[in-house]
Amino acid sequence: MRTKTINVSIGRSTIPVQRWKAYAGGVIIGIIVLFILVNVCCVFAKRLQQQNIGAYKSCAALAKAYQYAEPTPDIVLLGSSAMRMSFFLMDRQHTNYIADYDRYCWSNTFQNIIRTAGLKDSRVFNFAIDDEMVSDALLINERFFRVNKSPKLIIYGITPRDLIDNTLRNYTDTPICSNLSSIWDLCRNYCKNIFSTHYLSPANNKKIVDISGTRANPEAWYLSIEDYCNRYKTFDQRQFRAQCSSLTAFCKDCQQKNIKLLLVNMPLTKEHLNLLPTGAYQAYHQAIIEAGRLAGVSLLDLQNPDKFPDSLYADITRLNENGAHRLSMIIANELLKLNGKPQIIDGPASWWLARAYFAEPKPPEIVVLGSSQLGPVLGADAYTHNRIVDATGDHRSQVLEHDFHIFLDKKWRVLISALPDAMISDQFIISRALFTDKYKPELVALTFSPRDFIDNTHHSLTSTEAFAFFSNYINSNFSPLRDALDKARLAAGNYQAIDDHCSKYTSPMALGKPFELICPGEVTINSGDGYIYVDNIPEYKKRYKNPFPPQLKVQLHYLDDLLAYLTKQHIKVVAFGLPLTAANRQLLPEDFWRLYTEQISSICKKNGADWINVDINGFGDKEFMDGVHLNLHGGFKLTYEIALYAANKFHWKTLAELVNDEKTRL
Repeated sequence: MRTKTINVSIGRSTIPVQRWKAYAGGVIIGIIVLFILVNVCCVFAKRLQQQNIGAYKSCAALAKAYQYAEPTPDIVLLGSSAMRMSFFLMDRQHTNYIADYDRYCWSNTFQNIIRTAGLKDSRVFNFAIDDEMVSDALLINERFFRVNKSPKLIIYGITPRDLIDNTLRNYTDTPICSNLSSIWDLCRNYCKNIFSTHYLSPANNKKIVDISGTRANPEAWYLSIEDYCNRYKTFDQRQFRAQCSSLTAFCKDCQQKNIKLLLVNMPLTKEHLNLLPTGAYQAYHQAIIEAGRLAGVSLLDLQNPDKFPDSLYADITRLNENGAHRLSMIIANELLKLNGKPQIIDGPASWWLARAYFAEPKPPEIVVLGSSQLGPVLGADAYTHNRIVDATGDHRSQVLEHDFHIFLDKKWRVLISALPDAMISDQFIISRALFTDKYKPELVALTFSPRDFIDNTHHSLTSTEAFAFFSNYINSNFSPLRDALDKARLAAGNYQAIDDHCSKYTSPMALGKPFELICPGEVTINSGDGYIYVDNIPEYKKRYKNPFPPQLKVQLHYLDDLLAYLTKQHIKVVAFGLPLTAANRQLLPEDFWRLYTEQISSICKKNGADWINVDINGFGDKEFMDGVHLNLHGGFKLTYEIALYAANKFHWKTLAELVNDEKTRL
């Protein structure tokens, strides 16, 4: 049977309908293939271009770090820059030994806080990434938290921006989705973006401001307002519903994998909340409340202006380092509450010192007084025993106690009284507040250097934390401080720092900053700290600007009063002039060193105190981490000098006999 063919005229020629359909179909298919190829190339080009942007670099670095982390982190932090930046600033406040912002992934300070509080399994991985949406958190959970590679707990800090962001045409525009999605996901979602009518304000053109270390930096504050005006221009209901679905799916995925989830409603400034479209925050808040009711999910709502005033923010969204401290304290206590453990507290370094001194029914037999230069002496325990030393709770020196046991055959407790930026006048006030007739040590090892007598950045004796704290509790007959320790901690929150002269350089062996409230785990020294040398000569040029200020005479007078008070209390005293680098010593003229040596020698001799000027030649530059602070090896070396000359003060044996006994025992 023959098929009938119908011809259609097109111009001067005729083409069979079947051939025309095949031709047209081929053209259409070719156009579609070309369209896909062009857009695939655009996707690759977009991805390659975005690799140079911080958030995209962070995503790639964090994904790789988590995959190769052994053992698997116990706790993972998720969220956007509100989580990432805050924990980064807190870590950088206490140590320089962390990765830069793009590669930052281990939240060491928070990890130490909860570990010190009693949660032993506490390796904390920060998977928060700038511009992370809820859909991104779901993608991370699906791709990385697999069997045998999932954390025990996820702490998800969430904000309204994580569900509402007008600068994104589609959830695939985020750094995480672009980095972690397969090429087929990218092609499919890229096509969706092309036909999307969502508002778009290119995020890549935003001016980036470093908010690290700021406290309400005006430029960062203004630019964040401008940024969030764009992000919250409209309330995209379709985007919001999609992100709510992702939040529910995320919670259920955690439940299936037996991962506990702590959902944290992150605090925001009033200015941030005022930028949200009408009804947006209420809808967002209701969504997280519903998520918090799901099995395995705990909700911690921190939106409270009284707990987080504007002074704790770096901009209208992100907390600064002090705000991150408060955030960490609240989250840590919530975890402890969920695990039935006692809460942790914070306080200034002075309060922690007083607490350590009065910790036992009997006082420590030996107290070593000094400033942050004693940080390496505390760190000697970390160096020797390869453990973490906490500046709040570890004031005893096991190394010195071991040495005194060898030299004197006595099991004496040794307390290190080290406070940042303490002056000689502070040591006098501390001694009057702590050492009473019925509660005093056998011996005080007093350590100092020229900075403790002349510091041109201090304009008043009362400007130090130690003076502000301990001057309220001076009494020679009994110890009001011992009876009022808890009240003293609460009162310490009212103290205000008068001088902001601290160096930006931070090391845990500097023991924090004056007037800073710290909690267990926040300022810690480990066996790897203190081996990066930092030149702080410019800082000490300011401190030594006038080598003969009026305060030099005042501080020498306080040294005389201090030694006289200790003698009256029948406390033996050995004074140690601490080592400095040659470069630091040369900042002071010979006239100063001559007067300094003569005056201290005379005052010590007058009050029956031994003065040991530790020889600069005994400590090389490799044993310092800056011009005045020893590193851990130098701190360990200094403990020997302190133990040897302090033991000799008891006159049970000569100095030569002590040294010979130690060599015999070794």
